[in-house]
Amino acid sequence: MKNLGRHAEDKVTGFKGTITGVTTYLYGSTLYEITSPDIGGGKVREGWFHEGRVKIFEDGENAGSGQV
Repeated sequence: MKNLGRHAEDKVTGFKGTITGVTTYLYGSTLYEITSPDIGGGKVREGWFHEGRVKIFEDGENAGSGQV
């Protein structure tokens, strides 16, 4: 829960945004939902990523916005 609201980036695709969800499975892994801001056209993009793929930025750092 401590990572909700922090900026993050998927290391594989470069998808950047804010962590808006976290799910942990009993016999599996933890996934983070990263939501990027509106990048035009009124569409907000989001995706779920395995914790090993996610770089979480420290407070004050900014991952930027949108998808690379």
